[in-house]
Amino acid sequence: MTEFEIIIAPAGGHRQADIFAAFWGDILLATSRTPFFDSVRKLLELGAEPNDLLIMRHCSSSTTSLRARVSVAAKLAVHETNAGLGMFNGGIWVRSGARAPRSTASIAAQ
Repeated sequence: MTEFEIIIAPAGGHRQADIFAAFWGDILLATSRTPFFDSVRKLLELGAEPNDLLIMRHCSSSTTSLRARVSVAAKLAVHETNAGLGMFNGGIWVRSGARAPRSTASIAAQ
């Protein structure tokens, strides 16, 4: 199992502060509002294995922000609605600020 650490940094400037650039070393994987999920899909295109681990941190911190197996993270997506952001995973909708159902939390922990 390989661990991929991606570093994200603000890329949108003052008017779009929610846009991030995600780098794996010197390679730009994604520039988006959801750099973790977009990066994992790019890593799959580049040959990452489903059991590999993706770790994300902000450029100004040594603390891990997110981590997941490539196979799990590649299935997740974030959608924005009038009610705010939510995560969609296999028919389970989790609203922003809401506690994830036990089944979703256990999937993300894999």
